[in-house]
Amino acid sequence: MLAVGRLYLSSRVSGGTSAFDGVPVDDTWIHLVYARSLAEHGRFFYNEGVQESGMSSPFWVVLLAVAYKLGSAVGLSAPWCAKATSALCAFGGALAMQRLAWTASGSRIVSFCAGLFVVLEPNLAYSHWSGMEVALASLFLVLAVHAAWREHYGVCGVVLGLLVVTRGEGVPIAVFITAVVLVHRLLVRGMRPRLARADMVIAFQLLAPAFVLGGLWALYNLHVAGRPLPNTYYAKHDDTLGLLPLVNWRAILTGYFARVSFLRGPATWLAAGFVAAALFHFRSRRRWREFALVVGVPLLYVYLNVITIAYYRIDQDKEWTYYWRRYLDVALPFGGLWMAIGAWHAWELLPERRKRAGRACVLAAGPALIVAMLELHGARIAEYSWDTENIENVDVAMGTWLGASLPEDAVIAVTDAGAMRFLTKPTQRIVDLLALNCAPCAQMNMEERFRTYAAGYAVLFVEGLPMLDSFTELKTFKPGKLTMLGGAELHAVQITQSSAP
Repeated sequence: MLAVGRLYLSSRVSGGTSAFDGVPVDDTWIHLVYARSLAEHGRFFYNEGVQESGMSSPFWVVLLAVAYKLGSAVGLSAPWCAKATSALCAFGGALAMQRLAWTASGSRIVSFCAGLFVVLEPNLAYSHWSGMEVALASLFLVLAVHAAWREHYGVCGVVLGLLVVTRGEGVPIAVFITAVVLVHRLLVRGMRPRLARADMVIAFQLLAPAFVLGGLWALYNLHVAGRPLPNTYYAKHDDTLGLLPLVNWRAILTGYFARVSFLRGPATWLAAGFVAAALFHFRSRRRWREFALVVGVPLLYVYLNVITIAYYRIDQDKEWTYYWRRYLDVALPFGGLWMAIGAWHAWELLPERRKRAGRACVLAAGPALIVAMLELHGARIAEYSWDTENIENVDVAMGTWLGASLPEDAVIAVTDAGAMRFLTKPTQRIVDLLALNCAPCAQMNMEERFRTYAAGYAVLFVEGLPMLDSFTELKTFKPGKLTMLGGAELHAVQITQSSAP
């Protein structure tokens, strides 16, 4: 994994060392804001002394707080505290997937290939060094499935509880796993309608941690923001999607799978064939519980994202950025498990008359998948370099300038609210115009946000400047090539007294 990471971190495609120094998305900086506050003050502050509900992953913030406390003591930068933590979680995820594959197949080759997929898959490799919670959520998802398979229900329940406070999708995942376990136990007993006392104990073990930790998080959000879910959910959710959002499915199939994954050309059909062989493997052995866990859990996770995040808003003519695909990447390691089991089935378990054709497909798949992955790695390495350049040369540079140049009591309205909060002075107040880190802002229109907080300064992308009637230009930063940011130029302006938007 370190060898793959070195390719990403040492990339100078963007012309500088941003890939080594920075992170590719401003959301990492948002988590670092809360992590630093937790490490220094024991509270989830955004602005000094003001608790907020802007973190979508509270357990990730807790881990980052520990990493920040330890890392800053030895001179490690905040971005590297986050990157090292996500890389360690990714390494744990590869080991966990290796163990799950061994349990599922009993084959060393299958377990090795499934674990190696987590390390080598290009989208996951990008994510491992992003400083985001994707690797942690994926680790918990794999551990939960493995623990349920091995009937370690107490362990599974604890993992599901941690998953809930890492990604909110963990709540229905916990309910689904519990239902699978209980239905399987009923089938074993001949579908007797009454649940035995042992079944109730198992259900309690599986659900209690998830509902306790999830309930505490919901109570915190209610206390701080008046709503049970974090601000980001309400900002990215679309109530009109419903339970069968075909427009979202179409966006994912034509965007995520067709443009983002390595499944291109022959690799597409070979991978699809191995996945089908894996499904047949579980069906032919009547391992319905295992099938529901290994296939149903990741598909449910994807479905939960499909009905909550408005993917259809993405411009499908452009490649999906990490900002969007990170949510789906959590379930991606299971694709490697399916392909590894399917290839093993085709190599070892087919009838003799079909075994030769199956082995020929496996032998052909190796080069095809390797070539497809290498091509995608080239694109992801360049993307990682440019994304980090965008954040470093624009958001980070602007945050540093704001802290050094504006008054200590300045009120600054911004659209990218991570690096600019982390790098400005604690006494400077940052107003998140997107309402991700400003719960009261969610109930206001843009004009009310400016007026209520009396912002004297604003930091907006050039596309947002027309909302201001009158202002004085102070500073401008722009990326070498726009890949991650919300606009081509980021402007810091001083708002004149008469310029309410």
